Amino acid sequence: MAKRYHCPQCAKNQTHFYLLKKLAQEVRKNPANGKITWASDEWEEVWDGDALFLEVKCADCGYTAPEKDFT
Repeated sequence: MAKRYHCPQCAKNQTHFYLLKKLAQEVRKNPANGKITWASDEWEEVWDGDALFLEVKCADCGYTAPEKDFT
């Protein structure tokens, strides 16, 4: 379902936004020095329950927040 957005910060933008999806990469680190000793080749999308974790950034003022704040 399509959702209309409205920036809660600048209160004027209703048309130009960036959709930000979070990605995660599994890594293992050396506990002594903090260096990465192994990293997965794959990046996975981060999910919030049953929905994809999505943030929205206003292209006018730069305000970034979860999608629910813009709907």
